[in-house]
Amino acid sequence: GVFLVTQRLRVAIDRVVRRNRVCSLSDGVTQMIRDGMNVYAIDSQGVFWLDVDTPEDLAFAETVIPQNPFLYESFATSADEVETDFADMDETMQQEEWA
Repeated sequence: GVFLVTQRLRVAIDRVVRRNRVCSLSDGVTQMIRDGMNVYAIDSQGVFWLDVDTPEDLAFAETVIPQNPFLYESFATSADEVETDFADMDETMQQEEWA
């Protein structure tokens, strides 16, 4: 998935690392929930996405997606939709911080 990393997530990750010495992004999100922080998700059902966790994954994505018109168009459309969703979510989060 895609994470919008904020200071709140960084703080949660630091708490988990101090306790466990290791932490994944999911562990940080779980800590945020335990701490009563708002956590938001975007439904990605039916939207093309690809895990890119390693340099090899990135090389694969950079090679395969541009060569496949369907994947390229799907990815471009998905990226625009997710960017819009993240912008809306970021605005909501900023409003909560100032409330």
